[in-house]
Amino acid sequence: MVLIAAGLVLLLADAVAEPLEATQEVRLEVATTRAFPGLEIEAHTTWLGEARVLPLHDDGQLAGDVPGDGVYVGIWTGAPVRVLAIQLQVATDAHSPFEAYGGLERIVQPTDRLAWALEMDETPTARRVAAPLLSRPTEARELSGVAASLGWACLAFLYVAWLVGRDRTAS
Repeated sequence: MVLIAAGLVLLLADAVAEPLEATQEVRLEVATTRAFPGLEIEAHTTWLGEARVLPLHDDGQLAGDVPGDGVYVGIWTGAPVRVLAIQLQVATDAHSPFEAYGGLERIVQPTDRLAWALEMDETPTARRVAAPLLSRPTEARELSGVAASLGWACLAFLYVAWLVGRDRTAS
């Protein structure tokens, strides 16, 4: 009986245990809202004692990347890690290289994705985001169409409300 219980425990432990991955892949994505002349982005880390530098590109060479879309992508691979200290170094024609982001990132999956949004204000910074969604300021001509549509919808609503109210008072 004890042998059967021990065998069941071993089978259960083997079924629950996750296989160890030989390598891990970490995809880095940095989204920009507009083009900057000479924009260069590099990610720096220390992966299990080894200093690494990864240039990020917007050239469409990696799977799932679209050239010229404003999302700079790079992939690190290596032995499994749990946490990486990552610094993003950014340079443009107008700015010498500077650190736009620095922080610890938890790596939870054998193939993980980390994303940032790069904001080039007076003090350029990269903030950590869930996905590299591109956002851009809305122009006035785009807003005028939305405002006109809302105005017409309100006018139609008021007209229908007036008609319904008029029918009730006539009865």
